[in-house]
Amino acid sequence: MGHGIEQSEEEAARWLRTAADKGDSHAQYFLGDLYEDGRGVPQSDAQAALWYSLAAGQGNAEAQYSLGRLYLR
Repeated sequence: MGHGIEQSEEEAARWLRTAADKGDSHAQYFLGDLYEDGRGVPQSDAQAALWYSLAAGQGNAEAQYSLGRLYLR
């Protein structure tokens, strides 16, 4: 998009993990997405479920939805 920042899924995952480790539910949710899709991190449904669960436990509705969808798969 030309915003002056090089796109890097690995760098995104690193920064999201930093915020997720501090308890940020939005970062936990997005990190779950990255693990589910294998973007910037190795694909892992178990890791996706872990991060979605942490965010869902804090009331993040998107994570609750994603966790339910992951269990359906």
